[in-house]
Amino acid sequence: MKKNIKIFTLITLIFLVFACSKVKESNFYVLEYRPTVPEKLKDHKKLPYTIQVNEFSINRAYDNSRIVIRESAHKIMYDRYSLWALRPQQSFADMLVQHINKLQIFTSCQKRFLHKQPDYLIQGEIRKIEKYHNPEISRADLQFKIEMYDMDIDRIVLCKEFTSYEKLYTDNMSYFAKSISTQINNSFEEFIMDIIDYLEQKNK
Repeated sequence: MKKNIKIFTLITLIFLVFACSKVKESNFYVLEYRPTVPEKLKDHKKLPYTIQVNEFSINRAYDNSRIVIRESAHKIMYDRYSLWALRPQQSFADMLVQHINKLQIFTSCQKRFLHKQPDYLIQGEIRKIEKYHNPEISRADLQFKIEMYDMDIDRIVLCKEFTSYEKLYTDNMSYFAKSISTQINNSFEEFIMDIIDYLEQKNK
């Protein structure tokens, strides 16, 4: 009997060692979308302006590779196994440059101009990018500000704030990243159209 107990105890210990030794793998998620060209811009005349897009600033609570999970108004946690492949402030700038260049509506759009001053500078601030999750609801929440600066007159000529809350129907983090990416796509598309309207009015 004692021998059986010892064998059982040994097997249990071995099982626990193997169970504890299993390290949960980290998963990396990408903010990305494929911009499309609206029908009304397909034959649009190119506007003779250069645009620089700076890396966005970000609220310190979200300046982290780990994805933020908000459980209540006053409690957040950092998911140690769900990480951004590239920090949001970098992804935002990359996606905006890609989106603007896809439209082929401006002379040039880059993250940096080495030998000349661009006509306009776009910068922004990410105020919230998180998964809101509690027993009652799960959402992809995004809030950011974006503005365009005229380098010649030394002032901001366009400024817009975006806030969106998209309900999530699955706990899959890939779906969360896709939802945030879609929100960014819609917001950038709206802001770019505002830029085009502003510059067209300026040229009249």
